[in-house]
Formats: sequence, structure tokens, C-alpha cells
Amino acid sequence: MRDYMLTRRFFHPHREIDRLREKYQMQQMDARSILPMLEVHEDYLARALFAIEQSFPSVEVYLEEALGMGPVEIAQLQARYLA
Repeated sequence: MRDYMLTRRFFHPHREIDRLREKYQMQQMDARSILPMLEVHEDYLARALFAIEQSFPSVEVYLEEALGMGPVEIAQLQARYLA
């Protein structure tokens, strides 16, 4: 959670709205509708982790079974997102 919350210091959601619109063909969407997808809130991660815990024994199993990630991809995520 600490690492996730640090994202607020280095990531600026307003700067990413146009990139997200283009990437996902959301040009007609209002910025106020897109912004929550880019913001960092403790509740967002807490709810996601709770949902994962309800269906999987661990986050690692979720990544493997639900998302089809292997050890290489998981290591890449860790290197990218963990301080």
C-alpha cells in the first residue's frame, strides 16, 4: 500500500488524460469521467485486494491464474512498481 500511495508523488493524472483517450479510443469521454481511472486512492487498492482475496489464495495466484502471468512478467511488475 505504501508503494502504491507513493504514486501520488510522481504520477500526475491530469497529464495522462489525453494519452488514455487516444490509447483506448475514448476521445468523446469527458475528463471528469476518465480521471478516476488514473487517480490513486487507498480505497481503490484495498477494494481490489479484497476482491482478489475472495477468489484466490494470494495475489501471485491471481496474477498467474486470472491474468496468465508467469514469473518473468511478475518480476517485471515488481521491478517497475515496487520501491
